[in-house]
Amino acid sequence: MEVIKLGKKGQLSIPKAILKRLGLEGETMLLVETTADGGILLRPAGVYPI
Repeated sequence: MEVIKLGKKGQLSIPKAILKRLGLEGETMLLVETTADGGILLRPAGVYPI
């Protein structure tokens, strides 16, 4: 687990090691959800160009 800081404009920077582990690159679309316990869940959106 890593701690990251929410920027003034609401931006997050995901640590490079996590991006690499998940195979994510810049401009990847993510789904964001809130959890019942007050958490935030991010997942790849799986959106592919037609």
